[in-house]
Amino acid sequence: MKRLMKRWFQAVVLCSCLSGASETPAPDTVTVMSYNIWYTFDEQRQFEAAGRWLKEMNADVLGLEEVCYADEATFRQWAKNWGYDYAEILKPGTMSVALCAKRPIEVIEKRTEDMHHGLILCKVDGIYYLVTHLSPFRYEMRRRETGIIAGLLKPLLAKGGKVIVMGDMNTPSPVDAGHVNGNPALLKTYRDIDEQHPDYVKNLENGQYEFAAFQTLLDLPLIDAGTVFPSSPAVDTYPTLAGVPDPAEKSRQSYRIDFILLSPGLSAQLESFETVITPETETFSDHYPVKAVLKRQ
Repeated sequence: MKRLMKRWFQAVVLCSCLSGASETPAPDTVTVMSYNIWYTFDEQRQFEAAGRWLKEMNADVLGLEEVCYADEATFRQWAKNWGYDYAEILKPGTMSVALCAKRPIEVIEKRTEDMHHGLILCKVDGIYYLVTHLSPFRYEMRRRETGIIAGLLKPLLAKGGKVIVMGDMNTPSPVDAGHVNGNPALLKTYRDIDEQHPDYVKNLENGQYEFAAFQTLLDLPLIDAGTVFPSSPAVDTYPTLAGVPDPAEKSRQSYRIDFILLSPGLSAQLESFETVITPETETFSDHYPVKAVLKRQ
């Protein structure tokens, strides 16, 4: 009996040691990426290559805009192929937003009512993530949409909640006012579009970019991750060479409309932020992805 008990004890110790040796320590950082994937990577022409790239990037949390050609089951399979066990999509069909994560996702709200594309609000490891894609057509609609977002987030922030908002805002930050309203080529492009489609397009207010919609988010308060490190200011996110193939014209039309916004406590944990510009991201979409790395606490 003693010999049997000794062997059992040795087996338990051995299994415990082997189990401990195989455990992977929790990473010290969380990587968050937001990406407008342009009708699912140029109407799926770049789907396979882009999927491989997403898997290599290995972000912990990935927010997507312009997800098309997928219902919930299809999107979850895509996410699985990209390395994500957890995924939520706002709506099936076309022009959806979505969230992928390495860790379990708790859905707080999915909303399309009174919004152009909609939003999805989820919680992953104690952080609230809101992914949205604001109206590409009317500044008044964007003001209404950011008002809806503010209404959802104010109670969370008031309780000390950690919040990240990410997506294609289709409007610049007031930080970039001099850049966008001082760019005659950019303003001419959008003035012409407003004039050509007066029934449903009104992106400029009195011929200039307005910032009230974006300011609503900053006033919550949320911090634009692209402004946290003044020595390395954020780079423009739109368009890529896929969207505007002529480099000179691309440069004239370039500005920043894709953002990651952080609650104040999280902004203090930010280690790095970048607009991800590579040969691959020049071809996958008409937007570049943006990426933030934060310390875990």
